[in-house]
Amino acid sequence: MTGVFRDPLPLSVVHIPLCVTFAFFDGGKFMLVDPTQREQMVADGTVVVSMNKHREICMLETSGCVLLTHEQVRSSAVFIVLCEVVPRTVI
Repeated sequence: MTGVFRDPLPLSVVHIPLCVTFAFFDGGKFMLVDPTQREQMVADGTVVVSMNKHREICMLETSGCVLLTHEQVRSSAVFIVLCEVVPRTVI
């Protein structure tokens, strides 16, 4: 580094995603939206889905000891779209 400083460049943010956490209980039979920390601690597993205003999944993170089917993961994303959470909250 030469010690030469320049003006910072503004950060270009194209999409602002919305993250929603889902907790699964009883081997994935029950799903809870936006669980508290205590609920997450007793859940079999969690899924975090991040979607942008175009309803594109930007990130999907799973954790825990439950094996989820493709349909369970898909229903998590569909839930966000059906409730229209993404279009109303993401600018």
